[in-house]
Amino acid sequence: MRAGLPTAIVNYSFAVSKPHLLEWVAPVMRSVTLHAVRESGSKAKLLDIGVDPGRIIVSRDSAFAVPAPPE
Repeated sequence: MRAGLPTAIVNYSFAVSKPHLLEWVAPVMRSVTLHAVRESGSKAKLLDIGVDPGRIIVSRDSAFAVPAPPE
């Protein structure tokens, strides 16, 4: 982001709802070019802190979309 290049965060876990973290997390999250999250609940949290909806996609991770092989 400092280099002015597009930045994406893909399938990450971070508690964006904790009030003591929002002061420094929200500006960073709003400046990321693309957020790829696994669930609509994560998208809702990002929208709550002002992330542009056009910068968020909800996409299941392929590791979770395929049934586990038999043992």
